[in-house]
Amino acid sequence: MKESSSQKRQETQETPDTQGRQEKQLPIKRKISNVTKDQLETYKVIHETNLKKQKTDTVLEVWRNQQDLERNMRKIYARWILIALVAELIVGNGIFILVACGVFTLEEWVVNVFFTGMYAQIISITVIVVRNLFPNSKENNIIELNQVIKDI
Repeated sequence: MKESSSQKRQETQETPDTQGRQEKQLPIKRKISNVTKDQLETYKVIHETNLKKQKTDTVLEVWRNQQDLERNMRKIYARWILIALVAELIVGNGIFILVACGVFTLEEWVVNVFFTGMYAQIISITVIVVRNLFPNSKENNIIELNQVIKDI
């Protein structure tokens, strides 16, 4: 039995390719399966759970990268501030030694004010740096992160 040309056209689909030529595709066969409503609901729940997991993983990855960048920045700041404080101590102690040896002759009140101010500055900078570079906001960050994850 010969098939007519209209039947052949129905069995194959012609679609234009990128250069304008017609390309023949094989006929599409659809398999009908008996899927229950419960199975569809289960699939939907699994799919939504996977989407939430992907979003959560993305949020956690961004948070981890942010924490790593902040940690590296804190290391750099701490290192340079420590270098500056050590340099100030070396210069201050050098001046103290020069005054003690008699190379510099300064009045007693000038020496007292200079060294008191220098050591007060070193202690206050250290306290300020430690408070700002290492805040107690880890609990706040974790609470904020949990809220973002819950909102997803």
